[in-house]
Amino acid sequence: QEIGGAALSTVVTAPITVTNVAPVVAITGAPTSTVAEGTAVTLGQTVSDPGTADTHTFAWSVTKNGNPFATGSGASFTFTPDDDGNYVATVVATDDDGGQDSDDVTITATNAAPVVTITGAPANAAPGVPVMLGVNVTDAGSADTHTYAWTVTKDGDPFASGTGASFVFTPDGDGVYVATVEGTDDDGGVDSDSVSINGQYRLTLTAV
Repeated sequence: QEIGGAALSTVVTAPITVTNVAPVVAITGAPTSTVAEGTAVTLGQTVSDPGTADTHTFAWSVTKNGNPFATGSGASFTFTPDDDGNYVATVVATDDDGGQDSDDVTITATNAAPVVTITGAPANAAPGVPVMLGVNVTDAGSADTHTYAWTVTKDGDPFASGTGASFVFTPDGDGVYVATVEGTDDDGGVDSDSVSINGQYRLTLTAV
């Protein structure tokens, strides 16, 4: 508008309110197939946020067959299944304005068989003297429990049997005794070990 040949203008200012938009997060690195128990699983994430100035924090949680199993924080997260089962990993991303998003993945862990080794076996044993054997077991599934079945043959024929983490048998004469232990975990995984022990009478020499 012109008044007396002068142009006049009016400047109007108005506040503009910018609201926060929550980020969008997606888990990366999840196995595409099953994993064996005891295998470490490392997960990452990608986050997109229209607020380019926003910063983000991440909270991780894992359930095992529906029960709490592990938690953590940070841009990446590693957990190790201790048994076979279904593990659901969830990440919650929160921006510095309180906006949140979450994502989850399901990871199936399968059983791994134990590895058993007989301990305490002598190379030779005298008839009538008990032989005490033990067993050492390693299992990637740290939550697994184990049972043991023992058998002994003498020169190929059945001689003794038993159960438990330790086992005692007594050679009754000369021969080759083969002791075998079979270890079974609570998910049906099996391993075995065998040792050979020579049963022989001791010779005593008396000096004259």
